[in-house]
Amino acid sequence: MTTNGDAITLYDAVGGEPTFEKIVEVFYGGLMRYIEERGHPRLRVRHNPFVIDQTARDHWLAHMLAAVDAAGVQEPMRATMRQYFEFASTAMINVDISLRQDGS
Repeated sequence: MTTNGDAITLYDAVGGEPTFEKIVEVFYGGLMRYIEERGHPRLRVRHNPFVIDQTARDHWLAHMLAAVDAAGVQEPMRATMRQYFEFASTAMINVDISLRQDGS
């Protein structure tokens, strides 16, 4: 199990490699184990409890794109994954920081 100090990482919390393999299958074709076992991903609904603004999106996206590069994903899958992460991360934005009145 991967840990960061005493905290369990998000990777481990969602089930580690088997879960991520299933997610890749859903988005890039193949078997539909993730949906069969957990239901439709409903990414937007699952992320609603979290404040996601442009800055949070940009940070997450930078890490995902770096991970794709670090993993050595080759073209054309590299471009496909990058395009999906850019689209999905923008779709998760649920706060327009310029509209927030409290400044937080």
